[in-house]
Amino acid sequence: MSSVMTIKQIEFKEETIQTLREVKKIMASEWLKHRMEVDQIIRRVRSNSFYVPKI
Repeated sequence: MSSVMTIKQIEFKEETIQTLREVKKIMASEWLKHRMEVDQIIRRVRSNSFYVPKI
């Protein structure tokens, strides 16, 4: 009985690792997609005359 539980736990662990890898891939691609937009916003804010850099 305990060996069956161990196998189930191992299978669950493998599935979890795979899921986390997929999530990481999605997050990485989303980050790259949005980084360009974020850079544009930062540039716009910096070029704004009201922007005061914090020293």
